[in-house]
Amino acid sequence: MLNRSLYYFKTLLFWVLLFCGLYICNLYSYIVFHSLTELFTIVIAFSIFIFTWHSRHLLKDHFFLLIGISYFFVGFVDIFHTLAHEGINIFPAHGENLSAQLWLCARYVQILSFFGAVFFMNREFNRKYLFILYSTVVSLCLLSIFKWQIFPDCYIEGVGVTTFRVISEFAVTLLLITAVFMLMKSRNSFTLYVYRLLYISFLITIFPELSFTTNTFIYNIFHVSAHFFKIAASFLILKVIIEMGLVRPYNLMLEDMLESRDELKKLSAAVEQSADMIVITNFKGTIEYVNPAFETITGFSKSEIIGCNPSILKSGKYDREFYEAMWNTILSGRVFQHAFINKKKDGTVFYEDKTITPITNEQNIIISFISIGRDVTERKRAEQELIERSNELLHSNQELEQYAYVASHDLLEPLRMTTNYAQLLSKKYADSMDDTSKKYIDYILGGVQRMRSLITDLLSFSRVTSQGKQFKSVSMNKVLKIVLSNLEPLIDERKVNIYSETLPDISGDRTQMIQLLLNLIGNAIKFGNMIDPEVRIWAKPHHCSVKDSNKEEVFTLPRRTAWLFCISDNGIGIDNQYLERIFYMFERLHARNVYEGTGIGLSICKKIVERHGGNIWAESVEGEGSSFYFTLFS
Repeated sequence: MLNRSLYYFKTLLFWVLLFCGLYICNLYSYIVFHSLTELFTIVIAFSIFIFTWHSRHLLKDHFFLLIGISYFFVGFVDIFHTLAHEGINIFPAHGENLSAQLWLCARYVQILSFFGAVFFMNREFNRKYLFILYSTVVSLCLLSIFKWQIFPDCYIEGVGVTTFRVISEFAVTLLLITAVFMLMKSRNSFTLYVYRLLYISFLITIFPELSFTTNTFIYNIFHVSAHFFKIAASFLILKVIIEMGLVRPYNLMLEDMLESRDELKKLSAAVEQSADMIVITNFKGTIEYVNPAFETITGFSKSEIIGCNPSILKSGKYDREFYEAMWNTILSGRVFQHAFINKKKDGTVFYEDKTITPITNEQNIIISFISIGRDVTERKRAEQELIERSNELLHSNQELEQYAYVASHDLLEPLRMTTNYAQLLSKKYADSMDDTSKKYIDYILGGVQRMRSLITDLLSFSRVTSQGKQFKSVSMNKVLKIVLSNLEPLIDERKVNIYSETLPDISGDRTQMIQLLLNLIGNAIKFGNMIDPEVRIWAKPHHCSVKDSNKEEVFTLPRRTAWLFCISDNGIGIDNQYLERIFYMFERLHARNVYEGTGIGLSICKKIVERHGGNIWAESVEGEGSSFYFTLFS
């Protein structure tokens, strides 16, 4: 605050001393005073032009460029005005009228430029054409004064200021006042500091114009003050140009530099602290930079690796063609991404997911490359272990399925033998058996029968995968016809009403489709309404995801139509809490003496649908019926 006050004090002292010195000169000789003041304004005018011209690329608004160029021509005319003063005697034949004419010519150029700059604010124009325009106007003015002598008189000896001069000064003043109002409307286009300088400069420029409208002696106090105001107004314009062309751009540049420095620090910290390995090489592949993560992971220090080629990390896992393809990619300006198997300093192999990106200059020429790599060794090991365990599990499942198939098949033989001997006993000794013995024989035969059904279902379950056939186009209408034919005795016995719509052709295993519908429709009949049973079968197109039975991921199959099938009944229904459990192995919701079954049928259905890439689920209202939905693909 103290420094700023001191600055303002020194500035004020300078101007007071300057004006006092000029005023003293005026007391001594008006010619000296006039020459010095005009010299000041001429120097300021050319300074305005020089600053404007050399900072033209930094001036975003052509408002200042127009004013700066105009001051070159104003200063040029003011030189003639100064030399034409009556006391200088360079143009003695013309008298004081010549100086007045040149003054008015310079003021017209200056004020019209102010007015034009405000009027054409925020608009661009061609500098070349602007110079041509000013050169033409000023040349015509000078020619009309010196050669053609058609410029109206502005001062007549013994009479004073002419009517043309007075009218011109008022016209110039009116234009200047109009420019001030236009400037006020456009104040948001400037900073407050610049706006104030322009506003004050425009206002104090009015006084020199009005001072020459009086028909008094040309060297009076008003004329002296007018020159002081002219110097001040020109100096304020110079300050504006310096502010807009030098101070403000360089302040903005400094701010940008400081901001860039902060961003550079953040970027540097991000690179240095990154957990990924970052390597920068020149165009030939020589390493110029590595971050600490690279040193930690590879074991190479910066001093050891800088200046080397990244080939020092080669593990020998890739052939020459691989590296040629890599170089062809990055030299063509494209990004190269690949999983590398590299070697550390101690010879240990590690896995790296690496991205190599070319870095170009302003001419889009590749000058260097940046490589960002992530150590994925642990992930690769985990993936390998997962693959090995998956393979082991798959092998184990296959062995279990084969075992289940063989065991089930082998168990059927002793069951047949047990059944045969139990039946022989029942026939041969029927007369000698009491009721208890006959009951025991029935228990044996019932248990064997249930065991046979269970083993048969287990065989069917194991065969879904192990003995599944290659998928072909299957007509579900024909499959339904076969299933209904097989169930015809049960349908007639229960007097079930079957309602079916036209079903589509799908891609699948025909035998398994028969088994699927046989289980679902059979269940719908078994658990159906005892009075007026109904079973409805329909299908419609459906948008859904497909779950690959060999991979635990969901994806959408392109160019395949999904079909939603539904088999519904009006039977006893299922409690919602059991809707998922019913698809588990051996899951039964009712006692055997109420509804027969092994609890494997719906598990078989689920496995068949999943093998075909679909999903199966149930919806039910207890006491009103159930609907089983499943998706298949054509």
